[in-house]
Amino acid sequence: MSKSNTAALVAFLTATLVAMGAAAILKGGLYVGKHEGDTLHLMQIVFRMADGQIPHLDFMTPIGALAFLPIALLVKAGFGIGMAVIWSQVLMAVAFLPIVIWVAWSRLNLWLGGLFGLIIMMLLLSLVHGEAESSISISMHYNRLAWAASFVAILAAIVPPMRGRNATIDGLIIGVILAMLVMIKMTYFVSFLPPVLVALLLTGQKRTAVVAFITGIAIAAAITIFVGFDYWAAYALDLLNVAASDVRSAPGASFQGIMGAPAYISGSIAAFAGVIFLRQAKVEAGGLVLLLLIPGFFYVTYQNFGNDPQWLLLLGVLLLALREQAEDIVNGWGLRLRDASFPTQELDF
Repeated sequence: MSKSNTAALVAFLTATLVAMGAAAILKGGLYVGKHEGDTLHLMQIVFRMADGQIPHLDFMTPIGALAFLPIALLVKAGFGIGMAVIWSQVLMAVAFLPIVIWVAWSRLNLWLGGLFGLIIMMLLLSLVHGEAESSISISMHYNRLAWAASFVAILAAIVPPMRGRNATIDGLIIGVILAMLVMIKMTYFVSFLPPVLVALLLTGQKRTAVVAFITGIAIAAAITIFVGFDYWAAYALDLLNVAASDVRSAPGASFQGIMGAPAYISGSIAAFAGVIFLRQAKVEAGGLVLLLLIPGFFYVTYQNFGNDPQWLLLLGVLLLALREQAEDIVNGWGLRLRDASFPTQELDF
């Protein structure tokens, strides 16, 4: 990526952050139009944390402390709860901006990097929980945050750097993000840790994997020093209580429905077709890791309220990025795999 393209990428993502963040901040408050009960529950947790209570130890919640900590710190600093929610999202987007720019610059071209960054900024700065919903709802904001973090870690692992290779920076990014997933929502960490590790090893990023592991262990140790070993036991107990619940363990469609119901079947077919075509195009590592990611995509969607398959956004970026590694092969169906088109000669059907 040339210097001009790099500057364009930085300018575009910065402008996106400023525009979306300012649109929310200048409204002057958080005007909730949906999920008022969930919003009250969020407020209760935030006020407890601002008062010094620790999640899991002082009250039960299956969601990690990092989902609420930025809001609680702003409330403690004197912000009203509504503006604290909005500003916490803006500050999180600011923290993610250099990470997203680095990952996009080192692995993607200008247009795909811009698309990837736009997706991340939209997830971080939106005021809707997902689906085809226009009513403002801060409910399940942690799902958007966890999806954004997961997208960055997955892309960094499955697409090796084309420029500026730096295993230390990449390892720190992936290690910090995986630790964030633990402290936001454990479902994402459990679902995506194995594919990320496999991707790092298969793409030759072994040193990155080592740095990521050391980073994650260091963060876990720091948290343990601060809150004690009992914190992890209490966190696990909260998760087990929710998993045993008849309602909250799967608040939506069945797992089979997430894979094959009419609303989801086209996405499922696209994902598996991507695996097949990648393998046929000799992008073996990418195809295998994508296959390992699909169960996690399904499970996270199944476990989240609304069953919104937001992973489809990442799927498109991954397939376009991995296309650059594809060999110019025509498969048995006459499909040219690199550009997903049929050769120009007449085909005999």
